[in-house]
Amino acid sequence: MTSNLSSYLMIDNSGSMAGSGIDIALSAANEWVSSLNNYEGEYECGVGAFNTYADHRLDLTSNSYYLKYAINTITPGGGTVFTR
Repeated sequence: MTSNLSSYLMIDNSGSMAGSGIDIALSAANEWVSSLNNYEGEYECGVGAFNTYADHRLDLTSNSYYLKYAINTITPGGGTVFTR
């Protein structure tokens, strides 16, 4: 019996993530999306980023192209304190 999977990636894109920090985070997020293609059940994933504020980037979808595009367009900036 397989089950369905819903996930939402929230990626820290504060200014302190500039350089290797954001590269590692985006690489891990892309690996997660790639691994979903091997999932035996139905899956969906969404993408968001946060620095001082949360930023919803992509609703839940099973389209890996849209997921990776949303991930790879995240850039660092803003403060580190999350308030909303």
